[in-house]
Amino acid sequence: MLYIDIETVSAFKTFEDADERTQELFTKKMRAEVEADGGQRDPYDIAAELYPQKAGLFAEFNRIVCVSIGTVMPNKAQLDGSISPESIYIRSIIGDEKTILENVSFALEKNYDNLCAHFGKGFDFPILCRKYIIHQIPMPRVLNISGMKPWEVPLHDTQDMWKFGDLRHSCSLDLLAHNFGLPSPKDQMDGSEVGHYFYNVPDGILKISEYCEKDVRTLINVHRIMNYKPPIL
Repeated sequence: MLYIDIETVSAFKTFEDADERTQELFTKKMRAEVEADGGQRDPYDIAAELYPQKAGLFAEFNRIVCVSIGTVMPNKAQLDGSISPESIYIRSIIGDEKTILENVSFALEKNYDNLCAHFGKGFDFPILCRKYIIHQIPMPRVLNISGMKPWEVPLHDTQDMWKFGDLRHSCSLDLLAHNFGLPSPKDQMDGSEVGHYFYNVPDGILKISEYCEKDVRTLINVHRIMNYKPPIL
């Protein structure tokens, strides 16, 4: 099993930095918010206000800035021949979006047949798939689920697992961690701050990768507890 978390930001730092066509299409995407305003403000002003937070949610308007990938492996044998407990191994991939996708492909093709994320089916997995098509990069085998029967799909989602069939229910990774007695992965930053760190903080990408790795560590331990295995702290 391989565990994954991605971090995205708006493709441009501000709405004003985007080209006119992107501004027009993003404003249309925010149609519900624009209509809720009742015509009191210019639609473009509303879109500009929403852009820093909302654009990062959509593959058509965002960019992937970090992908962290983790797995659990047994430690090497000790001198006395015994085997020490398992350890979590995590690596982060940063750079331009195309390079990130190429390196993610390389990692995912290393004989990993199952992939797990929190809210992965609602965000991480479809974002990655859409980006592979945008950049015309062949999709990794584990993500290419077209034509598979539901029980054949190798993509696992801890939020989906926690629903137990309750389609109305949702639960953040942070909340699950709290209920399971795990440290919060959001102790220094959360997802809403990723864009700020990327565009405004020197070496912010390093802080983003640290945050992304915390999410993966928490994801691994949440998944272990849900499968009645002890966490690796």
